[in-house]
Amino acid sequence: MDLVFVNEPSEYSLKRADPVTIPEDRYHPTLEINLNLPVLHNTQNKFNVKDYCFKRANYDDLNYYLNNTDWLHLLANANGTPNSIDSMIRIFYETVQNYMNECIPKFTILNHSGPPWSTKQLSCLKNLKNKRYKKYKKTGLVTEYSKYSVVRAEYNILNTKLYYNYLETMKLNLKKDPKSFYKFVNSKRKTTGYPNIMKYSNCESRDDVVISNMFADFFKTTYSDVEYDISNIYQYPIMECESISLPLIFTSDITNNLKTFKNSSKSGPDGIPSCILINCALALAFPLSILFNTSIKHEYFPKLWKNSYIIPLFKSGNKSNVANYRGIAKLSAIPKLFEKCLMDYFCHQLSSIISTTQHGFKKGCSISTNLLHLTTLVNRGFVHGQHTDVIYTDFSKAFDKVNHNLLLQKLYLIGFTPNCLNWIKSYLNNRNQRVYFNNTTSRNIIVKSGVPQGSHLGPILFNLFINDLPNVIKLSNILMYADDVKIFLSYNNCCDQIHLQHDLNKFYEWCGANLMELNLKKCKHMHFSRRVGALCFYNFGDYQLESVKTILDLGVLLDAKLEFSQHVTMTINKARGVLAFIKRWAKEFKDPLITKQLYTSLVRPILEFGSVIWDPSSNICSAKIESVQKQFLLFCLRGSYPDFVNLPSYSTRLSQINLPSLKSRRTMLNISFLINLINGHICSSFLLDNISLNVPQRLTRFYSPLAIPFYRPKYADADPFRRVCSDFNDLYNLIDFSLQANIVKRNIILFLNT
Repeated sequence: MDLVFVNEPSEYSLKRADPVTIPEDRYHPTLEINLNLPVLHNTQNKFNVKDYCFKRANYDDLNYYLNNTDWLHLLANANGTPNSIDSMIRIFYETVQNYMNECIPKFTILNHSGPPWSTKQLSCLKNLKNKRYKKYKKTGLVTEYSKYSVVRAEYNILNTKLYYNYLETMKLNLKKDPKSFYKFVNSKRKTTGYPNIMKYSNCESRDDVVISNMFADFFKTTYSDVEYDISNIYQYPIMECESISLPLIFTSDITNNLKTFKNSSKSGPDGIPSCILINCALALAFPLSILFNTSIKHEYFPKLWKNSYIIPLFKSGNKSNVANYRGIAKLSAIPKLFEKCLMDYFCHQLSSIISTTQHGFKKGCSISTNLLHLTTLVNRGFVHGQHTDVIYTDFSKAFDKVNHNLLLQKLYLIGFTPNCLNWIKSYLNNRNQRVYFNNTTSRNIIVKSGVPQGSHLGPILFNLFINDLPNVIKLSNILMYADDVKIFLSYNNCCDQIHLQHDLNKFYEWCGANLMELNLKKCKHMHFSRRVGALCFYNFGDYQLESVKTILDLGVLLDAKLEFSQHVTMTINKARGVLAFIKRWAKEFKDPLITKQLYTSLVRPILEFGSVIWDPSSNICSAKIESVQKQFLLFCLRGSYPDFVNLPSYSTRLSQINLPSLKSRRTMLNISFLINLINGHICSSFLLDNISLNVPQRLTRFYSPLAIPFYRPKYADADPFRRVCSDFNDLYNLIDFSLQANIVKRNIILFLNT
């Protein structure tokens, strides 16, 4: 062995072997290598347990029982105290779960260790085959080998038959039940296990209960218990609005919001999944409205609805280290429904005061609007010979660090009524979390800070918490996407860079006043310029920010000249990796429509993510991207052209499986973005201000509705928003844009591919 590759240096040891035990060669000394590789074990159930079989549920009987329940009488013990509300919740859950036990059968979850197509008969044959083989090895008799050969042949025939039946089932599931098909695909793509031994701090264990508590101890450190005196006057200006109170929730609100829920059989801590709420929406709407309105009336959020599971999700680094995981919260469906009803009301009331610089968790805004805003200003600086410095900031556990008292004070200054503030305080305080690890749960974690993960109200509350941040930045520009904040400035000389540093100092002060901690090592400085200039350095306090040549901004790799060539390369490599996975696991699927479905759902979204920003203007880059789809076509149509002889043109092969070119789809996405912007479906006043209408002096055969200014520098043509407007002008006289959006998209694709 000449080379040893490991991911983590701590997982191996290397030393010279003892020459006494192993004779040493003069020119090749013997090395002793000890590998401590963790063994991944499956997260499936270790024991046979019973669970509800929701596919066989009798929803007719369940709805009958729920409709004939006198909920007013059953929940009539509410007398205005918090304890009575918790009692109402308990009675409701006991009633519903009793009905579920009557109408939903239970089945035993077996510990399945074989392949997904395995059956009891196949398992028995496998065990018999192993016994016959052991007996043959023990005796060495020819007769025993003959018996073993017969069983082995039976096993191989049955295994092959079951495997191909399983593939046929997968093909049918792709059309009838895509969810189960992609569950199978994702099981092949991802490792679902954890290392056998986990470690945190100075503790190491293989026991699931101990490991779950290790995760609990680690996740607990992300929360802050710093007290904030609410009597202090907050020093930063906050935009106010009319008084905001909690609304009444009607049964129609509940049924309408349930239409947006996913029909899932997985339940949260309360044991009632969303499939029960969806299939019994009309029957449950009335009792749920009673519970929701009672909670609003008494300004109290029930204790049971504050519980959540935290599932560890691996990020990067050493997989056996607990610190390299982040927690994903699993909430119950009913409190999420409650929040969804309130979220629609809050979004309507607060839409006018949320900063226009905020693009995250905001209707009509997206990653594309955020990056188009930035790239438009940077390209405008290029045209005028300016440099642009962008400071990318990184909050440390921003959502978990939000101080509750400070948040409530800000909400009070915005205009929230005392009743609404009391309910939000009850909603935030004393929330409970348990880590769910390999069918075990940890000790309870009391959350003392932050907004709830996985909730509907959490992102709204966080946006309100940092909504005053743009008021601090006076001399520079600021853009936000939730907790991703970048501060930037275009300038002509180094003297102007002082303004940016001044705003950085104000931002740093704001972080201290709001108890928000910056991860300074992840804060970067990016210098955008088309010409050589002096590089300035910026600071947060005493820490000098690192200057980088490329930066990953919301999933798009930006370089100093905004040429996006490196992003195109990164995208192609990532897409080819997923395509290689499809080739490995879908080689048994001969139907081109099956593989096309996999490609359009797994590979093409990678090639089109953020394409409005980086859509290449050069034919070379466009051809590189198109080569990924050409590679897929060779795999998809391998049955039609096995030897690649007489291979038709690229356009002909695309038409065979009704697949448009990637270039035409990017053009369609560009035009669709602009149409949605003009029609008000995309909210960006900055981009709207950059649209100029063309007023011709005389009638012409071809009319360009948008005026695109001419710039002498050729690189101005690469401006993303300028390119979007240009694509719209090119097709304005050829496509009827007055039709429905889906028809317009289809017509654009048809025109560009003919």
